[in-house]
Amino acid sequence: MKSHRQIQSLLFALAISVILSLPSASSAQQPPAKPPPPQRELRPEEREWLESRTVKKLVPPSGAGFYIEAMASPPGRYSLSLSDGEGRYVSDAFTQIQIDIFEAIMIEARKFAQTDQGVGTARHIITRFFDRQEPGIFVDVLKQGQQSRFFITIKSPTGRATIDAGAIKRGEQESKPLFYDIISRVQAAKANAPQQQ
Repeated sequence: MKSHRQIQSLLFALAISVILSLPSASSAQQPPAKPPPPQRELRPEEREWLESRTVKKLVPPSGAGFYIEAMASPPGRYSLSLSDGEGRYVSDAFTQIQIDIFEAIMIEARKFAQTDQGVGTARHIITRFFDRQEPGIFVDVLKQGQQSRFFITIKSPTGRATIDAGAIKRGEQESKPLFYDIISRVQAAKANAPQQQ
């Protein structure tokens, strides 16, 4: 003879199985699925229009990278990205003042790198260029022998990245490190910036 507790357990299990076997109210009220609309081949002009507006697959660059562009709104702001090629990057909006400071730091570092001042012979010597108003942006110049190497570091709320921006051999005019290209890009972005009203 079964105890009262066993009978209750059996009835409970039976009730659960009955409830689970019933169709749910939400599935019973759903209308039947509509068939997909008929498809047709795109005409060549439609395909061309669609392809012109489709974002192409972006291939991430290898090595250090730098991007800057003036933002249309609000004026006086710049979108800037710096990547070290190893997964560390900074991508943020910077003000006109921050970009002016960045440009000035780079120009002073370039001038210093071209001189024999602060050159290490046996060991390298590193000189840091920064502005107290903007401690999150700085350039290090490593000098040893006839070579000067540039390192750019930018810190922002979104992260921190330091890149090796190339080297020059002092006295040679044909050196074109990434550092010089970054200076040119900053100057071009400032020249093409929308004017503030």
